[in-house]
Amino acid sequence: MGDMTLVLVHGFFSNERTWDRFADVLGADQEFGKSLVVKRFGYTTPVLRVSPLRRIPDLGDIASSLRGWLRDEAARGPVLIVSHSMGGLVTQRFLADRLRAGRLDELANIAGVVMFACPNQGSEIFGALRRSMPWWRHPQERQLRPLNAEVTEAQQVVIERVVHSATAKVPGVPIPIWAFAGDSDRVVRSRSATFVFDDERSFTLPGDHSSIIRPDSAAHRSYAALRRAVNEAAQLFTERETAKSSTGTGAIPASGANAAAPKGIGATQSITNSTIGADAVQLADIHGDVDVVRAPSAPPPAGTLPDRRGSVPPPPTGSQSVHESWIGGSVYQVDGVGGDVTLE
Repeated sequence: MGDMTLVLVHGFFSNERTWDRFADVLGADQEFGKSLVVKRFGYTTPVLRVSPLRRIPDLGDIASSLRGWLRDEAARGPVLIVSHSMGGLVTQRFLADRLRAGRLDELANIAGVVMFACPNQGSEIFGALRRSMPWWRHPQERQLRPLNAEVTEAQQVVIERVVHSATAKVPGVPIPIWAFAGDSDRVVRSRSATFVFDDERSFTLPGDHSSIIRPDSAAHRSYAALRRAVNEAAQLFTERETAKSSTGTGAIPASGANAAAPKGIGATQSITNSTIGADAVQLADIHGDVDVVRAPSAPPPAGTLPDRRGSVPPPPTGSQSVHESWIGGSVYQVDGVGGDVTLE
């Protein structure tokens, strides 16, 4: 494994300089810091929209920007994304968007995610400001409120297909996630920062919303927590890559419309319960061109009432090549499927 890249993602009303103290301690830690490449991702997060010709980007915009930035700045080797505050929501949105798009190949080099003081349950710190300035409209602040639908949906995807990827019904990526809270943080409470993720990697650290990412030495608890996360992420990433090699799947290739599907041998594999939509299935661990043979669904039990919502069309017959449906790595998506199917 080559050097790991730390990608630092700042939070709301902040900028790349929020990571200066972490960068200073990393630079002074010759034993540990020399094996890391540290890069900072920035985005626009102003208090007010100054020009009528400009708008403030929302989480979806920032996540899309992070995706492009990672392609340009951290395309090779393992990457650990380290975020503060709203940067954690940006990171989760990036992961969820790539998973929902079926682009697991774009997450192949993500070795882990570390979130400091991420408002997973939202934050009401700006409630008083909203009440005192009812004219204030900020798309990023809106997504920091408790029970925001877009944030909750992205978290659900991450929990199901990253945290619990081993048991997910559709393909996921086993990326370890660490969630840290500040014990004196009034902006993001401890439960909001840690409750949705694995208890083994969720901790409360000394500090408030700002000081939690401002270590003064290598002995600082936040720095020590990051160092442990980096070491564990590196080990897990190496094991993940070794497992790919031993099973013959290989590394997930780079994305792109002109990339060729992986070659391999044919096999028969049942994908019952792999449905991701009414008439679509997603197939994992497939190598080479395959045909999908649609098997009809079982007839309803005798004596049951007919569906009054309308007749259900019978499943199509025959086979369908899914060579053109390759969406990255060893994952295919096939549309127009009725009933359970078997790969041949």
